[in-house]
Amino acid sequence: MRSLLKQLLRIFNHLPIEVESVYEKRHQPGEILSLDVASRNFSTVSEEIRNVYICLDALDECTDSTRHELLSVLKTLPSTVRLFMTSRRGVKAAVQRYFERMAFLEIKADEDDIRQFLTQRIAQDKRDTPDLMDTEFEEEIISKISKSAGGL
Repeated sequence: MRSLLKQLLRIFNHLPIEVESVYEKRHQPGEILSLDVASRNFSTVSEEIRNVYICLDALDECTDSTRHELLSVLKTLPSTVRLFMTSRRGVKAAVQRYFERMAFLEIKADEDDIRQFLTQRIAQDKRDTPDLMDTEFEEEIISKISKSAGGL
């Protein structure tokens, strides 16, 4: 939240009065802004802007406790804040516990997409290291990964 608040404050020419007063009253030199204070300041500032967009990538890479803390804070933000989150499978139920009216869009790569990606990456690596692997081994890697990926 501290990082999001910092990003949001960059659009202002000066600190909003509410944020400045909280900072002057509660912040000690060298002290890190608490999650609670950062969240409240973010909410206050975001209400002054028509729409705020937050994009969170790889929510599945958070620990359960971090994800819980993050989603708990995000749930308290004003309705002008729009959230976009990406994750692999398995996090949807956790997100739904916090946001009842959230739309979900599942995106899957098919075998050809994965094959094309792997071919490009291996070709890129082979430009740097031409003797990296022979054609037979390259095809074996591409074939096995693309067939077992199951839509990632």
